[in-house]
Amino acid sequence: MAAQDSQVAVIAMIEDQDAAPAAGDIARVDGIDALFIGRGDLTASFGDDPQAGPKVAEISRRVAAAAREAHVPLMMLPTGRSDFEFATGLGATALAFSSDHGFIRSAAAAVIKDYAG
Repeated sequence: MAAQDSQVAVIAMIEDQDAAPAAGDIARVDGIDALFIGRGDLTASFGDDPQAGPKVAEISRRVAAAAREAHVPLMMLPTGRSDFEFATGLGATALAFSSDHGFIRSAAAAVIKDYAG
């Protein structure tokens, strides 16, 4: 069990606007291996605010700075090429290119295409 525990990565997800100011403190918690900015949920935390996009981008910049200051990797899920540039420009070095539900949706679409076509 000790060997398995030593191989576990602990990644704190910043997914709510209220968590963003504490990102630096979270990143410095002993045992935290990386910060992940969950921008979909972060955006949802703003509700119907039409300025959510720019606010999430600014929070992303602040969380990225907190990760750099704490010397922990930053993780992000880019949604396209320009977003990839944004994420890597912030210093994200761990990138997820789809979510679990994105992979499931893609697999389901392929099955439907195979059977319908």
